[in-house]
Amino acid sequence: MNIFPIKKIFLLLALSIALISLTLFNKNFKQDPLTKQSYFLIAESQVLLSSVQAHISLQIKKYLFLLNLRKENSLLKKENQNLHIQQQVLQEALKENERLRQIIDFPKRQNMKLLTAQVISYDLLSKKHILIVNKGSSNGIKKFMGVLHPDGILGFVFRVSPHSSQVITLKHPLASLPVRNQRNRRLGLLFSSLDQIKLHFWSQELDFENISEDFKEGDILVTTKSNQFPAGLLVGTVGPFIFSKDQLEESPEIPIQPFVKIESLEELFILLEPFETPFSIEKDSKDAG
Repeated sequence: MNIFPIKKIFLLLALSIALISLTLFNKNFKQDPLTKQSYFLIAESQVLLSSVQAHISLQIKKYLFLLNLRKENSLLKKENQNLHIQQQVLQEALKENERLRQIIDFPKRQNMKLLTAQVISYDLLSKKHILIVNKGSSNGIKKFMGVLHPDGILGFVFRVSPHSSQVITLKHPLASLPVRNQRNRRLGLLFSSLDQIKLHFWSQELDFENISEDFKEGDILVTTKSNQFPAGLLVGTVGPFIFSKDQLEESPEIPIQPFVKIESLEELFILLEPFETPFSIEKDSKDAG
C-alpha cells in the first residue's frame, strides 16, 4: 500500500491551516483609523487613571500621616502641659522646703528663745496690719513680746488668748520702734503714718545740714536694745527723700522700707526670751482695729 500520497495530503492540509491562521492574524491588526483612535484613547485614559489613582493614594497617605502627626502633637502638648504643671509643683515644693529649712534653722542661729507660730488670718479692718497667729498664752506668749522673721523685725504681740494671739506690725499706727543707722549709729524712731513706715527725729537732734548726711537712701536700720528686742536685729532700709529747710520746723520724716514682706507671711517667731514687761501694770490698749 502506498502511503506517500497520504503524507502529502496531510502536509498540504497543515500548510493550508497555517496560511489561514496567518491571514486571520494579519487581518486583526489591519483595523480602520477609528478603531486605532479608540485603542489610543483607551490606553491614554488608563495611563491617566493610573496617574490619578497614584496621586489620590499619595494624598490619602499624606492626610493619614498628618492626622497621625496631629494626634501625636496633641498628646505631646498635653504631656508638655503636665510636665509644666509638675515643674511648677516641684518648684513650689523646693521653695517650701527652702522656706521651712530657713524657719527651722533660724532659731538655732540666734541666742534667743523663739517660738514658731503660723499666720492663720488677718484682721481685715486693720488693713492687714494685725495678724492672727495660732499660738497663745498656753504656749508662754505674753502681751508686748517682740515678733520677728528671718528677714527682720515684724512687730509686737498686741492681744493674747489661750490658743491664739494678735500681732501688730510696724505698719500699724500703734507701733513704734527705736532704731539705729547701722552705718553711723545715728538714732531715730520708727512709726507708721498713712500705711507708710517713717523715721522721726528728736527735736534736739534736728540739723538740716546733718540729716541728709547721717541718713542716706539705702542705709540699713537695726534695733536698739529694748524690752522687746536685743540690739542689732534688721529692721529696714532708708527710702529716697528730699528735705527743705521749711520742713525742719515740722519735724522731718524719712520713708522706710521694711525688710519683712508683711503681706506674704506664713510663719513668724515670737521672742520669748529675753523679754521684760515694759509696764509694771499692764493696761488694755486702745482697740487697734
